Amino acid sequence: MVGKKMTLRALLAATVLIPLYAAPSAADQNSAGDIIVEISGASSDKGKILWRMFDNESDFEDPETGGILEGECDIQDRKCTFTIPSLAFGRYAIMAGHDANSDQDISKNPFSNEPKGITNYNEKIFWFPEFKKAIFKHDKSNTAIRLRLF
Repeated sequence: MVGKKMTLRALLAATVLIPLYAAPSAADQNSAGDIIVEISGASSDKGKILWRMFDNESDFEDPETGGILEGECDIQDRKCTFTIPSLAFGRYAIMAGHDANSDQDISKNPFSNEPKGITNYNEKIFWFPEFKKAIFKHDKSNTAIRLRLF
């Protein structure tokens, strides 16, 4: 009887204590990762490339005020590369444009000298893009995105 009680106690202790000391699951450790973005197609190396990231359709439809992240990057050889670190896994879209005249604004005119681009769009945009087409899935420790300005 003593042997059975000790075994039962040991089992109960293990059931309570092991989860407290167990390593986090792979899902817990890998719920975020970096996004490496390369934007090409700037009209020159002057100015900066301005970008904004979206995680929902309503913000995407109002790109001047919506979005979860925004930034700018220097242009070298008519492109720029930057990293968004430790972003939660999910579905995102990025809009970018070349601020060629350095006025912190991208011309909405599709024929201006400030080219624009959106993830998953491979041509000049003459209409407002669709969020569901622009989204990409971020589910790896390093997600690489290439975006072309037109």
